[in-house]
Amino acid sequence: RVTDFYSARKTTPTRGQLYYNFMMIDFADLLRRVGRPVLPKAALPEGLVLTSEADDGVPAPLSVVARAQDSAAAQKVSLAALQE
Repeated sequence: RVTDFYSARKTTPTRGQLYYNFMMIDFADLLRRVGRPVLPKAALPEGLVLTSEADDGVPAPLSVVARAQDSAAAQKVSLAALQE
């Protein structure tokens, strides 16, 4: 498993473009898979990873498929979750 982090820069007053992608490997899951767990056993099933077949096949937000209102809604939900 990997986690992607992106950086974007403003290209116009109303648009941006991704210019950096950092991928972080889930070493805790990797070590669990090879029999060397570094975290306590989870209460829920471990190892469930939904592949691109379970998604729409787009690995990251692309400007051609992402809508501005979706971005605003996602930001609102994310900020609310951080406040909890």
